[in-house]
Amino acid sequence: MAARFHNAETNDSRRRDSSVLAMWLLLPTVGGFLRSACATKQLAAEHNPAWHLKADIKRAQDIRENIPAIQKDCDLFEQSLFPA
Repeated sequence: MAARFHNAETNDSRRRDSSVLAMWLLLPTVGGFLRSACATKQLAAEHNPAWHLKADIKRAQDIRENIPAIQKDCDLFEQSLFPA
């Protein structure tokens, strides 16, 4: 009976070892596939001129909207300085 139990442990250990080995071998392949997919999407976005234009326009609009607040902060700072 002890031999059967030992044999079952050995089989489980071998299955576990082979599963770990398979995962270890497949991990770089899956990782490379995912990196490739992400890089393809990024390249597609970078080569889309409309995307760049929209981003530039959005940034300019945000700057334009924030100018009054920035001017107010500058004026407050200037007023807080000691006279020269």
